[in-house]
Amino acid sequence: MKYDFSQYEKKLVGNTWVLGKNGLTDQDAAKASLANNEAIKKGEVSLIQIFTSNKSKQPKKDIIFGLEKGYRS
Repeated sequence: MKYDFSQYEKKLVGNTWVLGKNGLTDQDAAKASLANNEAIKKGEVSLIQIFTSNKSKQPKKDIIFGLEKGYRS
């Protein structure tokens, strides 16, 4: 299944990106989270794409900190 990751809010939890909509992670968003993290591993989605498309309320400085520390899926 293909997902439009730009339609989701993204939050870095540990070293995993969790996707959601309206602050919630339902079953569809959980599946999209798994697909998104797998796409990152395969190089199909870059962390820069995630950073620039992030619609979440997570402060961008937290995301930058995670990127600087090498957090990734």
